[in-house]
Amino acid sequence: LSLPFVFVSLGTTLATCGFAFLEPVLSEHLMTQLHVSTSMSGLLMGVPSVTYIVAAPLGGWLGEVCGYRPILFLGFLIFAVGLALV
Repeated sequence: LSLPFVFVSLGTTLATCGFAFLEPVLSEHLMTQLHVSTSMSGLLMGVPSVTYIVAAPLGGWLGEVCGYRPILFLGFLIFAVGLALV
């Protein structure tokens, strides 16, 4: 195990925990506070998956062009800012 591998694994684990905590809490908040229907709430919960489907090939291409470390750092930074905004 190399140190960069451990850091990337830890970051991925923390990001997954953030999604696992956010989805049920945000879904309940959308339905009770903002009066969103259950079907619309389900569609909104699919937005991160669709975003990942669109961004993954772009991130892979940018990783090959610019190097993987800056792209990983940028991805984690965007994720942290997004969680802070929520």
